[in-house]
Amino acid sequence: MRVNRILLLCLAFTFAAELSNAQSKDEPACKDSPLVGRFPGSFISACSDKAFDGYDFTIAVNKQEKTKRIEGKYLQLTYSWPRDTASKSQVVRNLNNTLKAAGYTFDYDSGEFGDFTVHKGKTWIMEEVSGGGWYRETIVVEK
Repeated sequence: MRVNRILLLCLAFTFAAELSNAQSKDEPACKDSPLVGRFPGSFISACSDKAFDGYDFTIAVNKQEKTKRIEGKYLQLTYSWPRDTASKSQVVRNLNNTLKAAGYTFDYDSGEFGDFTVHKGKTWIMEEVSGGGWYRETIVVEK
Protein backbone atom coordinates (compact mmCIF):
# COMPACT_ATOMS: atom_id res chain seq x y z
CA MET A 1 0.00 0.00 0.00
CA ARG A 2 2.77 2.41 0.93
CA VAL A 3 4.65 1.57 -2.28
CA ASN A 4 1.55 2.45 -4.31
CA ARG A 5 1.30 5.85 -2.63
CA ILE A 6 4.95 6.57 -3.31
CA LEU A 7 4.57 5.56 -6.97
CA LEU A 8 1.48 7.76 -7.36
CA LEU A 9 3.28 10.66 -5.73
CA CYS A 10 6.25 10.22 -8.10
CA LEU A 11 3.89 10.15 -11.11
CA ALA A 12 2.15 13.30 -9.88
CA PHE A 13 5.46 15.13 -9.52
CA THR A 14 6.55 13.97 -12.99
CA PHE A 15 3.30 15.22 -14.54
CA ALA A 16 3.50 18.54 -12.67
CA ALA A 17 7.11 19.02 -13.78
CA GLU A 18 6.14 18.23 -17.39
CA LEU A 19 3.27 20.72 -17.31
CA SER A 20 5.41 23.38 -15.64
CA ASN A 21 8.20 22.79 -18.17
CA ALA A 22 5.77 23.06 -21.10
CA GLN A 23 4.31 26.31 -19.80
CA SER A 24 7.78 27.75 -19.19
CA LYS A 25 8.41 27.42 -22.94
CA ASP A 26 5.35 29.55 -23.78
CA GLU A 27 5.91 32.68 -25.81
CA PRO A 28 6.10 35.72 -23.53
CA ALA A 29 2.74 37.46 -22.95
CA CYS A 30 0.82 34.39 -24.22
CA LYS A 31 -1.52 32.48 -21.95
CA ASP A 32 -4.19 29.82 -22.33
CA SER A 33 -7.81 30.69 -22.86
CA PRO A 34 -9.95 29.80 -19.84
CA LEU A 35 -12.40 28.19 -22.32
CA VAL A 36 -10.19 25.35 -23.58
CA GLY A 37 -7.24 23.70 -21.86
CA ARG A 38 -4.08 22.79 -23.73
CA PHE A 39 -3.14 19.28 -24.78
CA PRO A 40 -0.81 17.87 -22.07
CA GLY A 41 2.85 18.62 -22.76
CA SER A 42 2.17 21.27 -25.40
CA PHE A 43 3.37 24.86 -25.27
CA ILE A 44 2.24 28.13 -26.86
CA SER A 45 4.50 29.03 -29.78
CA ALA A 46 2.51 32.09 -30.96
CA CYS A 47 -0.53 34.14 -29.98
CA SER A 48 -2.64 37.07 -31.07
CA ASP A 49 -5.05 38.76 -28.67
CA LYS A 50 -7.18 41.64 -30.00
CA ALA A 51 -10.07 43.60 -28.53
CA PHE A 52 -11.86 43.38 -31.88
CA ASP A 53 -11.20 41.45 -35.08
CA GLY A 54 -12.97 39.07 -37.42
CA TYR A 55 -12.38 35.48 -38.48
CA ASP A 56 -13.92 33.28 -41.18
CA PHE A 57 -15.01 30.08 -39.43
CA THR A 58 -15.52 26.94 -41.51
CA ILE A 59 -19.04 25.56 -41.08
CA ALA A 60 -21.02 22.79 -42.78
CA VAL A 61 -24.26 23.75 -44.50
CA ASN A 62 -26.16 20.88 -46.17
CA LYS A 63 -22.94 18.82 -46.05
CA GLN A 64 -21.00 21.54 -47.92
CA GLU A 65 -18.19 23.61 -46.43
CA LYS A 66 -18.94 27.31 -46.12
CA THR A 67 -17.47 30.12 -44.07
CA LYS A 68 -19.16 32.34 -41.53
CA ARG A 69 -17.49 35.60 -40.53
CA ILE A 70 -17.65 36.29 -36.81
CA GLU A 71 -16.40 39.59 -35.37
CA GLY A 72 -15.63 40.45 -31.78
CA LYS A 73 -13.05 39.75 -29.06
CA TYR A 74 -10.35 37.72 -30.85
CA LEU A 75 -7.79 35.27 -29.48
CA GLN A 76 -5.62 32.95 -31.54
CA LEU A 77 -3.16 30.53 -29.93
CA THR A 78 -0.74 28.25 -31.72
CA TYR A 79 0.52 25.30 -29.68
CA SER A 80 3.34 22.88 -30.37
CA TRP A 81 2.49 19.40 -29.09
CA PRO A 82 4.98 16.66 -28.13
CA ARG A 83 5.20 14.50 -31.27
CA ASP A 84 7.43 12.00 -29.49
CA THR A 85 4.67 11.16 -26.99
CA ALA A 86 1.43 11.97 -28.84
CA SER A 87 -0.11 11.42 -32.26
CA LYS A 88 -2.25 13.81 -34.27
CA SER A 89 -5.31 11.63 -33.68
CA GLN A 90 -4.74 11.78 -29.89
CA VAL A 91 -4.64 15.57 -30.01
CA VAL A 92 -7.77 15.72 -32.20
CA ARG A 93 -9.69 13.34 -29.92
CA ASN A 94 -8.60 15.20 -26.79
CA LEU A 95 -9.68 18.62 -28.07
CA ASN A 96 -12.88 17.23 -29.59
CA ASN A 97 -13.89 15.46 -26.35
CA THR A 98 -13.03 18.52 -24.24
CA LEU A 99 -15.31 20.76 -26.31
CA LYS A 100 -18.13 18.17 -26.39
CA ALA A 101 -17.95 17.82 -22.60
CA ALA A 102 -18.12 21.62 -22.26
CA GLY A 103 -21.40 21.64 -24.21
CA TYR A 104 -20.27 23.23 -27.48
CA THR A 105 -22.28 22.63 -30.68
CA PHE A 106 -20.24 21.28 -33.59
CA ASP A 107 -20.77 23.29 -36.78
CA TYR A 108 -18.01 21.56 -38.73
CA ASP A 109 -15.85 18.47 -38.14
CA SER A 110 -13.37 17.14 -40.70
CA GLY A 111 -12.83 13.98 -38.64
CA GLU A 112 -9.27 12.68 -38.61
CA PHE A 113 -8.08 15.69 -40.66
CA GLY A 114 -8.23 17.56 -37.38
CA ASP A 115 -10.20 20.71 -38.20
CA PHE A 116 -13.42 21.55 -36.43
CA THR A 117 -15.57 24.54 -35.56
CA VAL A 118 -17.79 24.77 -32.50
CA HIS A 119 -19.88 27.43 -30.84
CA LYS A 120 -21.81 28.01 -27.65
CA GLY A 121 -23.86 31.18 -27.45
CA LYS A 122 -21.74 33.95 -28.94
CA THR A 123 -18.43 32.12 -28.49
CA TRP A 124 -16.96 30.50 -31.60
CA ILE A 125 -13.88 28.24 -31.63
CA MET A 126 -11.99 26.74 -34.57
CA GLU A 127 -9.38 24.05 -33.94
CA GLU A 128 -6.88 23.21 -36.66
CA VAL A 129 -4.57 20.29 -35.84
CA SER A 130 -1.52 19.78 -38.05
CA GLY A 131 0.37 16.55 -38.54
CA GLY A 132 3.50 18.69 -38.20
CA GLY A 133 3.31 18.90 -34.42
CA TRP A 134 1.21 22.03 -33.90
CA TYR A 135 -2.41 23.05 -33.52
CA ARG A 136 -4.10 26.43 -33.78
CA GLU A 137 -7.04 27.53 -31.69
CA THR A 138 -9.01 30.59 -32.83
CA ILE A 139 -11.62 31.97 -30.44
CA VAL A 140 -13.95 34.86 -31.22
CA VAL A 141 -16.60 36.10 -28.80
CA GLU A 142 -19.16 37.79 -31.04
CA LYS A 143 -20.00 41.45 -30.36
